[in-house]
Amino acid sequence: MQRQAECRIAVWIAATLVSVTGPSTVAAVDLENLHFRSRITTGQQDLGLEYYFADPASVDEVLVTAILTYGDDPDVVIRSRGQRSGSRVPVTIEGLQPDETPARLILDTDVITDNGRNIALERMIWTYKKLESTDIAPVMRLTPTGLEFDLATLTNNPIAGTLRVRAYSLENAGRPGYQESGHFLVEKPVLWFANQRFSFQVPSKDLPRPLPPDARWIAEGTIEDIWGQSIQFKIKHTTRDIDTLVSDQMDFGPAKMVFTMPGEAIRVRRYVSYFQAGRIEYSGSHRGFTYASENTDIVSIDQYGRAAALRPGKTELRVTYRGQTTVIPAEVLY
Repeated sequence: MQRQAECRIAVWIAATLVSVTGPSTVAAVDLENLHFRSRITTGQQDLGLEYYFADPASVDEVLVTAILTYGDDPDVVIRSRGQRSGSRVPVTIEGLQPDETPARLILDTDVITDNGRNIALERMIWTYKKLESTDIAPVMRLTPTGLEFDLATLTNNPIAGTLRVRAYSLENAGRPGYQESGHFLVEKPVLWFANQRFSFQVPSKDLPRPLPPDARWIAEGTIEDIWGQSIQFKIKHTTRDIDTLVSDQMDFGPAKMVFTMPGEAIRVRRYVSYFQAGRIEYSGSHRGFTYASENTDIVSIDQYGRAAALRPGKTELRVTYRGQTTVIPAEVLY
């Protein structure tokens, strides 16, 4: 990521009135976004900002005091102002020390409204901290409405980056033309503010179909903070790992067991239903399942759901899981 890459941070701050020019009434402005146009890294001589307000027409200009801390030296105080241009108020902080990266950035902002009021926003402070992989928490899941991705941060600093989510089925991965057989890719810019969540959703209609339960989903990206530090992340899942169950109950098959040979064995199959992958066979532990035969002289069944024909006749097999019992008719015909 280039150092000049843009970083939009969503800041929802209720501004408080500090002084009023004109009628003595309390007023407030809502700062929706503060857009960092550059990093405050070594080599930077200015810092470009853009303020976005909920009601931009009510803002004429902003007065910004930037306080930068460089080691043990006295703080550098830079004042600047910017006038509204359309929906934004651009401000350029000139005079950064290009041979050193500041350890702290403080922004004090006064908003001059269209009726001459002076409103002070809450002070914003960012302090240098080494960016660690544990500072971000990416989560990916399939829900009834589509694919959801969340990225949360534990750092206090503005962060930007790029996110890439891709999916592919095992039988096609790496082969020529696999893009035509279930490949899925989405790329998103991460434009957000520290201690908040970046999230997006891909609707169900845009996901690949069919969606194999063993399809691999990979989310990866690079995150950078305003000090130019960057880290990479990658998480991997299969469809069944991140899909959402329609119900915690299962259904069982076949609908009826018919044995035509002595000693023939048929296994009870267990199915779960997911919102995205649909009905798939459950291959997990047998713990929690109970199998029973109404007549063990005709058909026996073991703890793993394997039923075996013993002599001609009809009976019923019962499968119980979490208090729900399913009856499967069984008939031996030889």
